[in-house]
Amino acid sequence: MKKNKLNIQLSALLIAVAALFTMASCEKFLDVDPKSKITDNNFFQSVDQAEIFARGVFTVLADDDLYGQRLSMIYPLDTDEGRYSTSSVTDNSSVGLAHYNMTPSNTMLESTFNKLYFGVSRANEAIARIRSMSQFSDGTATEKQQLRHLLGEMITLRSLFYFDLIKNWGDVPFVAEPTDYNLPAAYYQKPRTSRDFIYDYLVDDLLNVVDTLNIPWRSSSNTPERINQGSARGLLARLCLHAAGYALRWDLDAQSPTANLAKRNDPARIRELYEVAHEQCRIIMQSGEHKLNPSFENVFRTTMELKPDKTYGESMFEIAFAFANNAGGGRVGAFNSSRQDANCRWGKGNGYVISIPNLYISYEVTLPDLTTPVSYLDPRSDRLLDKRRDVTICNYVITDTNTFEMAHMMDYSAGKWRRYWMPENASSNADRTCVNWGMLRYSDILLMYAEAEFYLHGNTAEAREAINKVRRRGYGYDPNTPVLTGNVDLKSLTNEPNTDPQDGICKEIVQERTLELAHEGLRKYDLIRWGIMDEKLKAARENLNILTTRIDPFGRQMFSASTFTVVPGLWPAELNFYKLGQDPSLLDPKEGRDNTSVRGSKYFAGSFGDDKIRLIGRDFKKHKSELYPISQTVLDANPQLTQCPGYH
Repeated sequence: MKKNKLNIQLSALLIAVAALFTMASCEKFLDVDPKSKITDNNFFQSVDQAEIFARGVFTVLADDDLYGQRLSMIYPLDTDEGRYSTSSVTDNSSVGLAHYNMTPSNTMLESTFNKLYFGVSRANEAIARIRSMSQFSDGTATEKQQLRHLLGEMITLRSLFYFDLIKNWGDVPFVAEPTDYNLPAAYYQKPRTSRDFIYDYLVDDLLNVVDTLNIPWRSSSNTPERINQGSARGLLARLCLHAAGYALRWDLDAQSPTANLAKRNDPARIRELYEVAHEQCRIIMQSGEHKLNPSFENVFRTTMELKPDKTYGESMFEIAFAFANNAGGGRVGAFNSSRQDANCRWGKGNGYVISIPNLYISYEVTLPDLTTPVSYLDPRSDRLLDKRRDVTICNYVITDTNTFEMAHMMDYSAGKWRRYWMPENASSNADRTCVNWGMLRYSDILLMYAEAEFYLHGNTAEAREAINKVRRRGYGYDPNTPVLTGNVDLKSLTNEPNTDPQDGICKEIVQERTLELAHEGLRKYDLIRWGIMDEKLKAARENLNILTTRIDPFGRQMFSASTFTVVPGLWPAELNFYKLGQDPSLLDPKEGRDNTSVRGSKYFAGSFGDDKIRLIGRDFKKHKSELYPISQTVLDANPQLTQCPGYH
């Protein structure tokens, strides 16, 4: 966070790093011959110099082409939980990426692909230089410990860069040693390497990081902006689940390959990967270093308020942004904010990430435990509501006069990064903030553990308890205390319908991961690794069509067809703007929701918009759209590299 050590020092360090690193000149890595004294053998003479270089590698993650905007908020769209706000499907830039309507000429494909390899090259350089430093083997105990920590961080970052390359482009060129910086496009003069080989290399690398390099836990490193034991183990678990799952595959040696969604042809290795993921999550859970914040809302309010999470450590790894008013800032909290007029007191919020109605309704209502005081009831019913809904989804807009107005349900925005939660005047830049992007949370560790447990051992008490801890917190209960009445605690886990039981895909985990982690950049890649992306997109469109009849996907009537009166306990399916007033006290800061009691019970009905319904994943094609095409510019620079099937 902004007050953490990394952000406090980063502005000064970036000046030094920029002079050495020539970051700005690397937008077109294929076309640039980056010469920098930071690659000379005489630079890594001290731990401080190695630290400066390492921090420079972290800054690559914060680039707009990576987690400053694209890999965090554009590449993960569209899914059955959210879509890009525009209805256009012809734009061959960010819109095309989000709506699966892109060609190899899309410039955003080129820039992200190149920037990921730029990160790989810097990480490779750091890994080799640190290992060759005399202090690494012969230094003081403190120097050895510091350099091993830096080495572990660089290995982990290299794994992240390759992980993103594989998720988006499949089999990619692989290099693990420093390249000759005087050779243009050195990385791209190689053919595709099997992703299974790369995944196995990265898993071994990360096992070495967590088992032998002795990097510190959170209590010693004290910031989620750097890699520690918890984040390295958690990212390793995530990588293993992807390596074991479905992906778009084809014969790399075939002249005219046909791609299919499949797992690696090695059941024993798949089970080993689940076992590694299970073990890493178990170690984190037993460490006591990370806990669930009792308030789901405060996880994100703390982020937007630029405060570090020192008490719970639920946020395990974050991409840091140092500046709000120039290229050092990210677009988190602006691009994916609640929708706010630029002239309102809190500044502009674009609301480009839309939360579709299906997600809103899927936060089920359940009977409360009447033996326990209930603090959060839907004001129109006596039923307990999943509190995550009104944090995850923002159902209003803020006008230029600071008026809160109801939004149409098809235009609800992602709500976890509401810009008005930030300190006023925290940023004078309309499109940038210094809000960090959260890469890994402890709740994800619990859900990954449950997923691996279900795959390995089935419907066990251990798997259910890990999920139930997340659900209890979502409903406002103590995560560690069983809820014996109502539907908060799951009593059983089942296989996802219409999937092979041998795949071990748990229906309840598929649902719970979206309720807990919606709009955090994970859903699309989860659905692909489970092999159900196409089915979930089709179901999302079908359910939206059902909603136009004023019946929710569970068969419950949401509206009286004649008067559009809200059925008690359920949210309206169609809304036009309804003014809440200019008083910010209408927002309940404790609950993160607007005070529904002031709104009355009747609303005007508006059209969902057939174009918006059809748009959600409309151009997704199974056995093609699970991966992006490689940029034509990259292909032209490397004749050994072949295009993804379906994009020729």
